[in-house]
Amino acid sequence: MPTTDRILHIVNFGHALTPAVVDEIVEAAGCEGFSLHEVEFAANLSELLEPQVVAAIDATNIDPGDWPRLNLVVGLPTHAPLTAVVLAELHGRLGHFPAIVRFAPDDGALVRNYRLAEVLNLEAMRSRARTRR
Repeated sequence: MPTTDRILHIVNFGHALTPAVVDEIVEAAGCEGFSLHEVEFAANLSELLEPQVVAAIDATNIDPGDWPRLNLVVGLPTHAPLTAVVLAELHGRLGHFPAIVRFAPDDGALVRNYRLAEVLNLEAMRSRARTRR
């Protein structure tokens, strides 16, 4: 049984992840197991985004005290303003930026499919950017 610190929590706000893509994410993160939180979220763009994002993240049922300790990777929504609000809320809960995943089309597939392109450590990117001030 994997230890808690080797469990990867995948919180996905985008299109549903296939088992193959989940396996790619877990392998890239070097973890022994995972907990997948698929957030079914269709934002109402006529309403304020922040309360909708807060409710969606609350629906993951991750304990508020656990957020800062999680091995976490996030699949972001594709709507840019919504993505910004998700990142702001997660930064507040985590105390830092999360790692995120980027997908690319699997050109070898007969049906439109996506594969993991990279895992981006936003906090590390932020730290590197600070040296360029």
